[in-house]
Amino acid sequence: MTGYFEREAGNKSMMRLLSFLGFIIGSAVALWGLVLMSMLVLAIVDGSVAAQGGLGTILFVITAGLALAGGGEAMKVIQQKAEAKENHENHT
Repeated sequence: MTGYFEREAGNKSMMRLLSFLGFIIGSAVALWGLVLMSMLVLAIVDGSVAAQGGLGTILFVITAGLALAGGGEAMKVIQQKAEAKENHENHT
């Protein structure tokens, strides 16, 4: 039986670890950007901040977080395909 970060019993996979960390960090950055966006919208509604105050930067943070999370998932798919190909070559 293997864990999520193992290719086979006792054989750890650095790519799986990196893809997991990329997804977790990207998700955290995107969520923090959404929190900042909510705070900015509430400040705009209250009239204490101008509408252009940091909106583009916060959207960039959210986009960067989503891109990092998506990159982590893409790395996982690449790793799984490489493992499937390797297993197929080893069994033929």
